[in-house]
Amino acid sequence: MLFGSSSLEVLIGVVLLFLVLAVIASAVTEIVAQVLALRSRTLHDAISSMLFDEATRDEFYKHPLIKSLSQQGRVDKVFGREARPSYIPSDVFARAVLDVISVTQTAEGAMEIAATVPKLELDLKTQKLFEALAKPLGPAVNEVGELAAEVEKWFDDGMDRVSGWYKRKTQLVLITVGVVVVIWANANIIRYVSVLSTNPDARAAVVAAAEKTTGPISTDDALAKLKALDFGIGWDATVTADDSRHLPATLQEIPPALGANLLGWLFAIAAVSMGAPFWFDLLKNVVNLRGAGAPVDGATTKQKKARDAARVKQ
Repeated sequence: MLFGSSSLEVLIGVVLLFLVLAVIASAVTEIVAQVLALRSRTLHDAISSMLFDEATRDEFYKHPLIKSLSQQGRVDKVFGREARPSYIPSDVFARAVLDVISVTQTAEGAMEIAATVPKLELDLKTQKLFEALAKPLGPAVNEVGELAAEVEKWFDDGMDRVSGWYKRKTQLVLITVGVVVVIWANANIIRYVSVLSTNPDARAAVVAAAEKTTGPISTDDALAKLKALDFGIGWDATVTADDSRHLPATLQEIPPALGANLLGWLFAIAAVSMGAPFWFDLLKNVVNLRGAGAPVDGATTKQKKARDAARVKQ
């Protein structure tokens, strides 16, 4: 094996702690995303950039097909926000936008781009955009469904970029939440590793907890495991001020606490930002690695050699 058994057990404990912290941070991130309406706002911003002018975007959102996808949740009601969809199928987008914008080819071959809504004047950029979408179709643009297919493809391409925007936003939120969670838990990974390295009982406890983690864990499970993994992490008002777990009681005690924990926190924050799925997969691998190195049927190495030698003689 690449690791001694104790080193591998320490690694299992570290990965389990990172998984627990990442699960908690992910749950808080999802709550923050709901409060900020990140999905619907990101989609709204994307459609604004795709349709160029706000008036066309607003008429698009008033379309019955789009309003049917919008449900005002409890968080929206608390903040008095207008209900907006967080997801729009491409075919629904195409049908709604082509009900707002009319595209036809005249007998002379020119493309006519106009708003179907009274008093709505399309921005020049919007007109040029739909002219570019319609021009390759030629006379076929007047046939039902031909332009809709082009609009769907254009929308799908735009949504690929939107997915990247949303991932970057949620990653930033996850890192911010990770900072709060790590400091709240005082997850000083350096102290945690030090305790596991010198305490066989602590290693046995984290390995037992890891072996029971056979599937994705809930937030409640993560909080319970975090409480059980109380080996050198957490805050304690009863310990002395020179202990990194000492809970600052005054403003003067905060700088020493930061100095004692900052490096260990930074490692934990970086780990949390990698997400719970990464650490869950890694935990399964290291637990399996430990199992692969365990003696078969509880036999020692000497016993296995003796048993193998007896089989050869037979």
